[in-house]
Amino acid sequence: TPLALDLKGYHLTIVKPPIHISTAEAFRGLLPLKPAATPIEELVARPVAEWRDCLFNDFEPSLFPHHPVLSEIKDELYALGADFALMTGSGAALYALSRQQLQLDSLRRADYFLYEGKL
Repeated sequence: TPLALDLKGYHLTIVKPPIHISTAEAFRGLLPLKPAATPIEELVARPVAEWRDCLFNDFEPSLFPHHPVLSEIKDELYALGADFALMTGSGAALYALSRQQLQLDSLRRADYFLYEGKL
């Protein structure tokens, strides 16, 4: 079922460091979090900046300790002003949503893939 979600005007940033996470590695340490009691439709109806407190990726707790650069990138995205940031699927890219374009100089590295766009 499609969600009623309007992100028009938000900036989307994707950062992928040169890390490969195999499916086996991703699922080996997976400990699914308890499902949210609140339906996803209600969670995404909240302001994007509040998603940080209620939307999670179950893979992050098991993968971040083995690949600390992923956690560092997520922290940096928030430090740069992201309203919301999360690892994509089972990794190893991270994405951020922000009202303003982020100044990504600290994440511009020859071996990183960076994407910036406006929704």
